[in-house]
Amino acid sequence: IQVSQAAADLKTFCLQNAHKDPLLTGVPSSDNPFRPPKSCAIL
Repeated sequence: IQVSQAAADLKTFCLQNAHKDPLLTGVPSSDNPFRPPKSCAIL
């Protein structure tokens, strides 16, 4: 496979899947497992 064809295929793949990429679209805070834990609101 030629480099130019591989680059074109990669570009097409990236453009088709950009809407699913959390680095581009962001992660909702409710779904983010790495957010800091919240303290108890009662205390």
